[in-house]
Amino acid sequence: MTQAIPSIFERRRRDLEEELRKVIKPFTSQIYDLLRYHLGWVDEKGKRENGNSGKALRPSLCLYACTASGGDWKQALPAAAALELIHNFSLIHDDIQDRDMERRHRKTVWTIWGESQGINAGDAMAFMSQVSLANLWNTGLAPQRIRAAYALLNEATLQMIEGQSLDLTFENRSEVTVEEYLDMISKKTGALLRCSLEMGAAIGTSDTNTIAAFRKAGEKLGLAFQIRDDILGIWGDEKVTGKPMWSDIHRKKKSMPVVMTVNGKQGSQVKSIYAKEKLTGTDVETILQIMETSKSRKQCEEWLAKACHEASAEIAKVKMQGDIRKDFDDLLTFLTERDY
Repeated sequence: MTQAIPSIFERRRRDLEEELRKVIKPFTSQIYDLLRYHLGWVDEKGKRENGNSGKALRPSLCLYACTASGGDWKQALPAAAALELIHNFSLIHDDIQDRDMERRHRKTVWTIWGESQGINAGDAMAFMSQVSLANLWNTGLAPQRIRAAYALLNEATLQMIEGQSLDLTFENRSEVTVEEYLDMISKKTGALLRCSLEMGAAIGTSDTNTIAAFRKAGEKLGLAFQIRDDILGIWGDEKVTGKPMWSDIHRKKKSMPVVMTVNGKQGSQVKSIYAKEKLTGTDVETILQIMETSKSRKQCEEWLAKACHEASAEIAKVKMQGDIRKDFDDLLTFLTERDY
């Protein structure tokens, strides 16, 4: 049964969609149709459609943090849109690097237009985020808060790219420690989620303690989100996730379940299988059986619960109304139980 989507994702969804469309609308060259396709607005022939544009987790967190810290969420809209654009830039490039054929139950950009145009589309999406951030100057926001938003997003983007580089490097290594893995996902996934909460708070308030609490909570959310992603990458339902089953194993990715298994009693057997040039269906079945024996899924779920608990502890330091705090609790429940 699919976990209900928290209201935090739906509350400003239409406003975010309008902001994103406003940013991209003036750009009419053919390359921007690739961006519109990836965002689910048009089909591959440029015809309008209402496709799946994703959960909008990062912009939703940004708008939430702005409100929770006492600010006006409308002032944070350009920053929220910028976060979504940067996230989608990473997805377009990730699909090329990981050779993924589908994203959100549709063909990926590079499989339709080729790798070169896919790279161009990703690059355009990345720089579109800077176009969006420039709209902060029209919101009446104090200049120092605008400069902080630029600095935070650019810092997080660089860390995200560093994390992606580490993730690709890990695929060619026989063993990765838990500490190395956690450091990698704190950058690849955690940096942008951390930035989402921190930037929203930095737009909403000048109180450094509040901003720091949101930053730390974002770091823990990043760990929780990626660990759940890793669990779904092994045991998720292909019809729900939109990704081929066991694709992480076939690509020899060092996801959390694999790292836990490799560092366990039967780790040497997994390493010997991963040493093969290409894995067979039998190889995948063997690895899945070892994971079952070593209880790696349970270990991952324990790490997930720990990260969520620590995120909650950080948010508890911020004074906010009960309904706003409940939004965060609902988010943690969703991250723990989501199936896509």
